[in-house]
Amino acid sequence: MAKIKKSTVNNLNKNVKKYVKHPVLSVVLLAIISVSTYVYNEIYIPNRQSATVMTLDYQEVKCVDGDTFKLDKQTVRLLAVDTPETVKPNTPVQPFGKDASNLTCDLITSANNIELKQDVGNEYDKYDRVLAWVYIDGELLQEKLLEKGFAEIKYVNNKTVDQSILTKLKAVEKTAQDKKLGIWK
Repeated sequence: MAKIKKSTVNNLNKNVKKYVKHPVLSVVLLAIISVSTYVYNEIYIPNRQSATVMTLDYQEVKCVDGDTFKLDKQTVRLLAVDTPETVKPNTPVQPFGKDASNLTCDLITSANNIELKQDVGNEYDKYDRVLAWVYIDGELLQEKLLEKGFAEIKYVNNKTVDQSILTKLKAVEKTAQDKKLGIWK
Protein backbone atom coordinates (compact mmCIF):
# COMPACT_ATOMS: atom_id res chain seq x y z
CA MET A 1 0.00 0.00 0.00
CA ALA A 2 1.30 3.48 -0.85
CA LYS A 3 2.07 5.85 2.01
CA ILE A 4 0.99 9.46 1.88
CA LYS A 5 3.59 11.88 3.15
CA LYS A 6 2.63 14.19 5.99
CA SER A 7 3.74 17.19 3.89
CA THR A 8 1.28 16.17 1.17
CA VAL A 9 -1.56 16.03 3.67
CA ASN A 10 -0.55 19.41 5.10
CA ASN A 11 -0.44 20.95 1.60
CA LEU A 12 -3.86 19.52 0.84
CA ASN A 13 -5.31 20.92 4.06
CA LYS A 14 -3.81 24.37 3.32
CA ASN A 15 -5.30 24.38 -0.18
CA VAL A 16 -8.71 23.29 1.06
CA LYS A 17 -8.71 26.07 3.66
CA LYS A 18 -7.43 28.61 1.14
CA TYR A 19 -9.71 27.83 -1.80
CA VAL A 20 -12.80 26.27 -0.27
CA LYS A 21 -14.52 29.23 1.35
CA HIS A 22 -17.92 27.57 1.43
CA PRO A 23 -17.57 23.81 2.09
CA VAL A 24 -21.33 23.16 1.87
CA LEU A 25 -21.50 24.87 -1.52
CA SER A 26 -18.52 22.82 -2.69
CA VAL A 27 -20.22 19.57 -1.70
CA VAL A 28 -23.45 20.64 -3.45
CA LEU A 29 -21.53 21.52 -6.63
CA LEU A 30 -19.69 18.22 -6.54
CA ALA A 31 -23.00 16.38 -6.14
CA ILE A 32 -24.51 18.27 -9.10
CA ILE A 33 -21.51 17.43 -11.29
CA SER A 34 -21.67 13.76 -10.25
CA VAL A 35 -25.40 13.46 -10.95
CA SER A 36 -25.02 15.26 -14.29
CA THR A 37 -22.25 12.90 -15.36
CA TYR A 38 -24.32 9.89 -14.36
CA VAL A 39 -27.43 11.11 -16.22
CA TYR A 40 -25.42 11.86 -19.36
CA ASN A 41 -23.53 8.53 -19.42
CA GLU A 42 -26.23 6.19 -18.14
CA ILE A 43 -29.46 7.73 -19.41
CA TYR A 44 -28.84 10.14 -22.29
CA ILE A 45 -26.18 8.23 -24.25
CA PRO A 46 -27.96 4.81 -24.22
CA ASN A 47 -31.22 6.40 -25.37
CA ARG A 48 -29.73 8.67 -28.02
CA GLN A 49 -31.14 8.11 -31.48
CA SER A 50 -28.71 9.41 -34.02
CA ALA A 51 -29.63 7.57 -37.22
CA THR A 52 -30.95 9.64 -40.11
CA VAL A 53 -32.76 8.41 -43.21
CA MET A 54 -30.65 8.33 -46.36
CA THR A 55 -32.38 8.82 -49.67
CA LEU A 56 -30.83 6.75 -52.44
CA ASP A 57 -32.70 6.24 -55.69
CA TYR A 58 -31.85 2.93 -57.33
CA GLN A 59 -32.96 0.74 -60.21
CA GLU A 60 -31.04 -2.46 -59.53
CA VAL A 61 -30.32 -4.50 -56.39
CA LYS A 62 -27.35 -6.87 -56.46
CA CYS A 63 -26.28 -9.38 -53.80
CA VAL A 64 -22.65 -9.46 -52.67
CA ASP A 65 -22.64 -11.44 -49.41
CA GLY A 66 -24.43 -11.58 -46.05
CA ASP A 67 -23.52 -8.09 -44.89
CA THR A 68 -22.98 -6.28 -48.21
CA PHE A 69 -25.08 -5.55 -51.30
CA LYS A 70 -25.30 -3.02 -54.10
CA LEU A 71 -27.96 -0.53 -55.04
CA ASP A 72 -27.02 0.21 -58.66
CA LYS A 73 -23.26 0.89 -58.38
CA GLN A 74 -23.31 2.03 -54.73
CA THR A 75 -22.09 -0.65 -52.30
CA VAL A 76 -23.97 -0.79 -48.99
CA ARG A 77 -22.39 -2.37 -45.89
CA LEU A 78 -24.63 -3.27 -42.95
CA LEU A 79 -23.75 -1.31 -39.83
CA ALA A 80 -22.70 -3.06 -36.63
CA VAL A 81 -22.85 -6.68 -37.83
CA ASP A 82 -20.49 -9.12 -39.47
CA THR A 83 -21.50 -12.30 -41.27
CA PRO A 84 -19.26 -15.27 -42.10
CA GLU A 85 -17.20 -14.79 -45.26
CA THR A 86 -18.25 -16.16 -48.64
CA VAL A 87 -16.51 -13.96 -51.24
CA LYS A 88 -13.38 -12.65 -49.51
CA PRO A 89 -10.30 -13.41 -51.64
CA ASN A 90 -8.01 -16.16 -50.33
CA THR A 91 -10.54 -17.02 -47.61
CA PRO A 92 -12.57 -20.24 -47.66
CA VAL A 93 -16.34 -20.00 -47.36
CA GLN A 94 -17.06 -19.96 -43.64
CA PRO A 95 -19.83 -21.93 -41.90
CA PHE A 96 -23.23 -20.22 -42.18
CA GLY A 97 -21.80 -17.74 -44.68
CA LYS A 98 -23.99 -19.06 -47.49
CA ASP A 99 -27.02 -19.02 -45.17
CA ALA A 100 -26.36 -15.36 -44.33
CA SER A 101 -25.81 -14.47 -47.99
CA ASN A 102 -28.96 -16.30 -49.08
CA LEU A 103 -31.09 -14.62 -46.41
CA THR A 104 -29.80 -11.16 -47.28
CA CYS A 105 -30.16 -11.79 -51.02
CA ASP A 106 -33.70 -13.20 -50.69
CA LEU A 107 -34.83 -10.28 -48.56
CA ILE A 108 -33.31 -7.46 -50.62
CA THR A 109 -34.32 -8.86 -54.02
CA SER A 110 -37.93 -9.49 -52.98
CA ALA A 111 -38.32 -6.21 -51.07
CA ASN A 112 -40.98 -3.68 -52.00
CA ASN A 113 -39.06 -1.00 -50.10
CA ILE A 114 -35.44 -0.72 -48.94
CA GLU A 115 -34.77 2.12 -46.52
CA LEU A 116 -31.32 3.09 -45.31
CA LYS A 117 -30.57 4.93 -42.09
CA GLN A 118 -27.10 6.19 -41.30
CA ASP A 119 -25.41 7.11 -38.06
CA VAL A 120 -24.33 10.74 -38.21
CA GLY A 121 -20.54 10.85 -38.40
CA ASN A 122 -20.17 7.26 -39.63
CA GLU A 123 -21.66 7.33 -43.12
CA TYR A 124 -18.89 5.61 -45.16
CA ASP A 125 -16.12 3.12 -44.45
CA LYS A 126 -12.54 3.14 -45.74
CA TYR A 127 -13.69 1.32 -48.91
CA ASP A 128 -16.22 4.11 -49.65
CA ARG A 129 -19.15 1.80 -48.93
CA VAL A 130 -22.32 3.33 -47.51
CA LEU A 131 -22.66 2.20 -43.88
CA ALA A 132 -26.32 1.82 -42.99
CA TRP A 133 -29.04 0.33 -40.90
CA VAL A 134 -31.04 -1.46 -43.60
CA TYR A 135 -34.81 -1.72 -43.34
CA ILE A 136 -36.49 -4.20 -45.68
CA ASP A 137 -40.21 -3.46 -45.89
CA GLY A 138 -39.96 -1.85 -42.46
CA GLU A 139 -37.94 -4.62 -40.76
CA LEU A 140 -34.28 -4.25 -39.79
CA LEU A 141 -32.10 -6.61 -41.85
CA GLN A 142 -29.37 -6.71 -39.17
CA GLU A 143 -31.96 -7.99 -36.70
CA LYS A 144 -33.06 -10.78 -39.07
CA LEU A 145 -29.47 -11.97 -39.49
CA LEU A 146 -28.77 -11.87 -35.76
CA GLU A 147 -31.95 -13.68 -34.73
CA LYS A 148 -31.05 -16.65 -36.97
CA GLY A 149 -27.47 -16.70 -35.71
CA PHE A 150 -26.05 -15.74 -39.12
CA ALA A 151 -24.24 -12.64 -37.85
CA GLU A 152 -22.55 -11.17 -34.81
CA ILE A 153 -22.38 -7.61 -33.56
CA LYS A 154 -19.07 -6.15 -34.65
CA TYR A 155 -17.35 -2.95 -35.84
CA VAL A 156 -19.40 -0.63 -33.64
CA ASN A 157 -18.39 3.01 -33.40
CA ASN A 158 -19.65 3.90 -29.91
CA LYS A 159 -19.27 7.62 -30.59
CA THR A 160 -21.77 7.61 -33.47
CA VAL A 161 -23.92 4.48 -33.16
CA ASP A 162 -27.65 4.84 -32.58
CA GLN A 163 -27.74 3.32 -29.08
CA SER A 164 -31.45 2.50 -29.22
CA ILE A 165 -30.90 0.21 -32.23
CA LEU A 166 -27.72 -1.31 -30.80
CA THR A 167 -29.41 -2.10 -27.48
CA LYS A 168 -32.19 -3.96 -29.29
CA LEU A 169 -29.69 -5.87 -31.44
CA LYS A 170 -27.64 -6.93 -28.42
CA ALA A 171 -30.74 -8.55 -26.91
CA VAL A 172 -31.48 -10.37 -30.20
CA GLU A 173 -27.87 -11.58 -30.44
CA LYS A 174 -27.97 -12.82 -26.82
CA THR A 175 -31.13 -14.82 -27.55
CA ALA A 176 -29.48 -16.47 -30.58
CA GLN A 177 -26.41 -17.28 -28.47
CA ASP A 178 -28.55 -18.77 -25.70
CA LYS A 179 -30.44 -20.91 -28.27
CA LYS A 180 -27.12 -21.88 -29.91
CA LEU A 181 -28.34 -20.85 -33.36
CA GLY A 182 -26.14 -20.61 -36.47
CA ILE A 183 -22.62 -19.44 -35.69
CA TRP A 184 -23.29 -19.88 -31.97
CA LYS A 185 -23.63 -23.72 -32.21
